[in-house]
Amino acid sequence: MRQIRLVFTLAMLLVGLWVSRHPGSVLSAQAARTKIDVSKLGPQVGQAVPEFSLTDQNGKTWTRQSIMGPKGAMLVFYRSADWCPYCKTQLVDLESRLASLRAQGLGVAAISYDPVPTLAEFATRRHITFPLLSDAGSATIKAFGILNPLPEMAFGPEKDNPELIAELQKYVSGGRPSPSFAGIAFPGTFILDAKGRVVSRFFEDYYVERSTFSNIMLRLGNAAAPVSATKVAGAHLTLTTYPSDTSIAAGNRFSLALQVQPQPGVHVY
Repeated sequence: MRQIRLVFTLAMLLVGLWVSRHPGSVLSAQAARTKIDVSKLGPQVGQAVPEFSLTDQNGKTWTRQSIMGPKGAMLVFYRSADWCPYCKTQLVDLESRLASLRAQGLGVAAISYDPVPTLAEFATRRHITFPLLSDAGSATIKAFGILNPLPEMAFGPEKDNPELIAELQKYVSGGRPSPSFAGIAFPGTFILDAKGRVVSRFFEDYYVERSTFSNIMLRLGNAAAPVSATKVAGAHLTLTTYPSDTSIAAGNRFSLALQVQPQPGVHVY
């Protein structure tokens, strides 16, 4: 008897009115025009990520190799644990999934341009135990090819260009960003094998949207239902459904899984 599971990904923006998203917008930067496509930024599936050596919130130094678990690692880039509320929610979510990820053989680390004292304060206040790595100066972010150039452009000669403003609203902030935003990464998650090669990657096109980590593991086929599933049985098949998460926040991207179990002699196409 064959069982089929389908996973549908949903973007849920639950609170407030979000600014317009301009998926076809083009950024003017002086004489050049560059269209941002986050799916093409940074190491792609099958490629090895750059080596790095960064200090965490406790003063410990970590490298690409030392973050690895037996089966690889989850490496998360985020904007800031200081001023980005979506990043803070994401990091707390990651902490809540830490035991499950490590049980699956994955090491876990997260990288931002925040200095060590900022990371130490956040980790203490929110009880974060995995490495929050400080890339002050953004050298590693640049090496990965995921530096967001827009905050610096927001104060350059093109600062009043409507196309630049539209891109800022999509990738940085609904209002004029602070100069202190310069150096941030485009937020995203890399799943690495034990040799540091990208197995999967999860980047979103809007700065407020983030895949939950239960969603990521469900899409990778490595997660069980976190809540009681709903089952409907009929003459032809049994349908079991469940979401990736028990609760979600504004901007969370989660999944709805459907398991289809045909009755004997029934084929599902």
